[in-house]
Amino acid sequence: MSDAAPQAALLETMKKAADVLHRAGIPFALAGGCAAYARGGAPSVHDVDFAIREKDADAAAQAFAAGGMTAQRPPEGWLLKAFDGEHMVDLIYRLGGEPVTGELLGRAEELEVAACRMPVLSATDLVLSWLRSLSEHYADFTVPLSFVRPMREQVDWDLVRQETAGLPFARAFLVLLEGLGVIGAAGTAGGPASPDYLAGRIERALAEDPRTHELGICVTVEQGVVYLRGEAAGERRCQLIEDVARQAAPGLLIRNEVSVIEVQPPRTQEAGA
Repeated sequence: MSDAAPQAALLETMKKAADVLHRAGIPFALAGGCAAYARGGAPSVHDVDFAIREKDADAAAQAFAAGGMTAQRPPEGWLLKAFDGEHMVDLIYRLGGEPVTGELLGRAEELEVAACRMPVLSATDLVLSWLRSLSEHYADFTVPLSFVRPMREQVDWDLVRQETAGLPFARAFLVLLEGLGVIGAAGTAGGPASPDYLAGRIERALAEDPRTHELGICVTVEQGVVYLRGEAAGERRCQLIEDVARQAAPGLLIRNEVSVIEVQPPRTQEAGA
């Protein structure tokens, strides 16, 4: 079953929650899987994460309640949870054990996410939040690996290494990234000829090019061939995706395997019905 419907519903919750925070004048930044999506990763289908300062938690709870969402403080003590129907919004004021500060939020970038502009945590801060969360109780590298691959060119890997030098699970994850060729041994992104580097460059181009703003296309590079996979609304958009990918990777063969979803015009009520 396709995840398109739950992804779309979750993105609507994301936009609704961002609007609540914005209207309340509460500084915030998109975090977690939705922030990775904003930076070129796959769409999230689980929940929405926002980073806020702890001193703004009470005001945020009141704002969400006024906006028709249920808000509660769980026993963990580092976040506030809000519910938009069946969708959950985490308002986090300690990321990876570190308090969310005005400085952290100040490094966020205004990005377009699902046709809505909002502050998104910097790629480096996102990676740090994930690596600081790894421990003997949670050492699953699958999710952070899927997040990091598309945005590796946006990350200051030297700073990540410096900030996580005393964290054994974070160091192990960085060694894994080196072994997979995602980053270089010196902490920079893999070389410009590496498949992961090329795929990341193309995914970023698809996300940033005004012709596409495409965040849901999976790009892989195998033996000099670029494979584009995902779904697009109509033949024209499918061709634009290919055009942007071709410009981002000149000289490489492009295999466009994007499925076309034809958008049907709304039905009009028949006369006399």
